[in-house]
Amino acid sequence: AASKEPRFRCAVEFAGAAMNWDRNADLAAFLVAAARRVTIPIFYIQAENDFSIRPTRELAAAVAGRPNVEAKIYPPFGLTAWEGHLLAGRGPQIWGPDVRRFLERWL
Repeated sequence: AASKEPRFRCAVEFAGAAMNWDRNADLAAFLVAAARRVTIPIFYIQAENDFSIRPTRELAAAVAGRPNVEAKIYPPFGLTAWEGHLLAGRGPQIWGPDVRRFLERWL
């Protein structure tokens, strides 16, 4: 959405395609290409124990050097990959201060 919607002022991306990144090279390539088209500020976020942390690493790397891109891999959230994947919905006490700072800067 961030690569297509011109009205967005910034975006926060939680664990995009983490469950499928390592199993679907076409999806990963599509998302990397989309990341390269993003011109708005974007913050990539994941828990270290998500299914794959390659999305955050590779999407941020695709746009490395841009001053409006941030990425953070948080410590494990819960014990399993599924729990790690749920960081977005169940862990706002962890990522909330970082997202608030990001939004205050770019909104």
